[in-house]
This record gives sequence, structure tokens and C-alpha cells, in this order.
Amino acid sequence: MEADQLDAIEYGSDAGLAERRLWGAVLALLIQDGQRYWQGKQQDTEAEQAFDDICRCGPMLRHCCRWLDTDPEILSRGFIRWCEDMA
Repeated sequence: MEADQLDAIEYGSDAGLAERRLWGAVLALLIQDGQRYWQGKQQDTEAEQAFDDICRCGPMLRHCCRWLDTDPEILSRGFIRWCEDMA
């Protein structure tokens, strides 16, 4: 096999990796906004919406989790537990 050719198995092993990283970053920002809102570090409308969405397991959280094959309800419960621990 020449150096510029990829085996089909090697080529497919990273299929979708960039998209997963992107959605992972989006989810991380959503959670960071919610945390900053709860801590009083960020009091704008977007941070409040992120906080509410995570606590209610809303459409933003569900959309991100769908792309990551992650259970949004588990993340929501974990976030609420984190908030309670921080209170």
C-alpha cells in the first residue's frame, strides 16, 4: 500500500470525530454558562437560559446529548446535584 492511501478501516475509524468534538465543546459551554449563572458570575439572559435548560432537561441539552449519545437526564440530575452541593 502506498503512503498516500488509507486502508478503509483506518479511514473509517475517525469518521465523525470532528463533529463529536464540536458537540462536546458546545455541551461544555452550555454547562459552564449554567454554572456561572448559579455562582452569580454571569447574570445575562443566555446564562439564565442555559441554567434553566439544563435543570429542566430542555431542548438545548437534549440536542447536544443526542449528537454525543449521552443521556441528558443523567447530566441534568448531576448538574442539579452540583448546584445543591455548591449552595
